[in-house]
Amino acid sequence: MPRVRELQVTASAVADLIDAGQFVTAEKALRNIRERTPLAQVLQAEIEIYFSRLREAERLLDEVAAEAKDVDVAARYAMARGELSYWLYRYEEAEEHFQIALHFYKFLGDTFRQAVALYNLGRLERRRANFQEAERLLNCTLEQIENDDIHRAEFLRGLVWFNLGVCHFEQGQLDQAEVFYARAVEILGVHEGKRYYGLVLNGLGGLHLYRGRYDEAIAAFQRAQCIFEKFGSFHDLEHVTNNMALAWIWLGRHERAQPLLQESLELAQRIGDIKVASISMATFAELYISRGELKEAYA
Repeated sequence: MPRVRELQVTASAVADLIDAGQFVTAEKALRNIRERTPLAQVLQAEIEIYFSRLREAERLLDEVAAEAKDVDVAARYAMARGELSYWLYRYEEAEEHFQIALHFYKFLGDTFRQAVALYNLGRLERRRANFQEAERLLNCTLEQIENDDIHRAEFLRGLVWFNLGVCHFEQGQLDQAEVFYARAVEILGVHEGKRYYGLVLNGLGGLHLYRGRYDEAIAAFQRAQCIFEKFGSFHDLEHVTNNMALAWIWLGRHERAQPLLQESLELAQRIGDIKVASISMATFAELYISRGELKEAYA
């Protein structure tokens, strides 16, 4: 990818960087755009979402909502609003915005962004545990970009393969899940190498853990942890620290598990993530049971 100083720094160039998974470069490039157009503000919100700065993303999208009038800007706005809703667990709202974005991109004839909308709808169904529908939408995404071999399409394929891996894992189809995770690790390691790469490493670690490959699981979790710590992605860090703690518990290394669990719980409480806080508490109970401390486990 070209360095920021080599780019003609326009909102369109920044959008291309984001579509290709180059969010760090996009953030740097966006600082060099003097005119804060509605499109530039939407792109800034997309970057904030990527780095889990969700409150700032919501503020930016609220500010620009009335100005996103051009069809291309409205389409990008709808997708960003859907993405924000996805991470905030507002699934009906997310679906509505992704569908709006899909209709806009069909009107514009933008097949790649149509594929992105289908991917987003697919991972939303995966989150809802509607795995067959998720797989259908994700495979539609792959068909849409079948003949597209540029960087942005490879990044999107990596995201799709990651989500297909999750679908198969959640349905107990571990061999298929491992194939998709391996593809996603390879592609995202090359074409993105940051947050989504960390997420697929966390998923792969979970599969290793389920199959009793504890050392491989911990190695994958540690690589993901380093990425999330580097970029301050605390939402993702709370998940991977809990998973790593579970691996140490199953290895009987309780002294390694407890500080990780405490960190995961504190992160969840700081962010206000009730779901992960509950998972951390359940893992604490497993730790106490493993140590024979039944009173603490059921407290």
